Amino acid sequence: MSGLVNASFANSRELSIEKITKEVEGKGEVINPSEEEIQGFMEVGKEVWLNWIEDMNSRGYNGQELMDGFLRILEEEGVKPPFEL
Repeated sequence: MSGLVNASFANSRELSIEKITKEVEGKGEVINPSEEEIQGFMEVGKEVWLNWIEDMNSRGYNGQELMDGFLRILEEEGVKPPFEL
């Protein structure tokens, strides 16, 4: 299944959904969330990232500096973060 997930990033959205749908046939279903639902997921995700920064700060690390390093790595790899921090 992990190979299928990796391939999904390299193919078009439609082709990926088709492949995943075939893989889960009889095991589950593929749900296409609305834009509103996606935004809800992004809000929760952003909150998790912000909480992680606070957690690192509470442990004596510079959470924002660590997050900035992570964001630089994402940028170097051509990955756009899902939201601004």
